Amino acid sequence: PSDDEITETISNIRLFSKLGSGVSAGDFAGATYAIRPIILGGEESGGSFLYTLSSASQVVFDGTGANVTVTASDRGVERASDTAEVEAITVESDPAFSLPVSMSGNGAFTMSVEDPQDEDIYIEGFMSEDQSMFIARLYVQDNTDTDKDLGIMVGIKQ
Repeated sequence: PSDDEITETISNIRLFSKLGSGVSAGDFAGATYAIRPIILGGEESGGSFLYTLSSASQVVFDGTGANVTVTASDRGVERASDTAEVEAITVESDPAFSLPVSMSGNGAFTMSVEDPQDEDIYIEGFMSEDQSMFIARLYVQDNTDTDKDLGIMVGIKQ
């Protein structure tokens, strides 16, 4: 590889390297991130779906950085069973919900909630060195049926 290619690779690796020491949730107070996930879900009945969220979907840290509010609208395709036709998911706006945030000094974070009446949501990832974006793994399990979702999410600071 050329020197330019090596420099570009090193820069890409550094993007998600350790944040400065002493970084805490408070450093994200009031920050807003547009979120762009790709999520695959499935049900025991054979139903499946692939979706993303509308461009207005976002994660907003509260004034302390200890909690986030998520607003989202689904878009994608779904199939109700193994024999069903594929159908479009038009915009389905979900009510905004809050998640507590746990942030470590190296940029790793967890946003999760376990709700026995509805669904368990787990978002785990890393913040970029300059806090301008994050990448995360998303897992959701619906406690009212056998629906499970798995995805990857990128957040871009607004």
